[in-house]
Amino acid sequence: MNLSDDLNVNQVIGVYEYFQFLLQLTLPFGLLFQMPVVVMFVTRLGLVTPMFLSKIRKYAYFVLFVIAAVITPPELLSHLMVSVPLLILYEISIVISRIAYRQAQKNAIREENQAFLQK
Repeated sequence: MNLSDDLNVNQVIGVYEYFQFLLQLTLPFGLLFQMPVVVMFVTRLGLVTPMFLSKIRKYAYFVLFVIAAVITPPELLSHLMVSVPLLILYEISIVISRIAYRQAQKNAIREENQAFLQK
């Protein structure tokens, strides 16, 4: 005996529903989890700095809330379950950016010193 039989509930999940869930929630959320890696890469390229990321924090939060609203069903709990990790990831991205920025500065100073000593 099954609970679904007792409640007269039929499970109707097809291929369309599966791929709809996959494309609307899983893939965007998975891609957004790459944010710290992307921010570190962009920082190492010198396109952004940790100070810039801290300066635009309120705009980034707004964009992350909008993204979370787009990829989640229209209910508050789901929205918060996606928004909070995204905000935490943004803060982790700033910390990683600081580390990458310091490392890039140290490498630039080291290369400058080596070039000066070779002259």
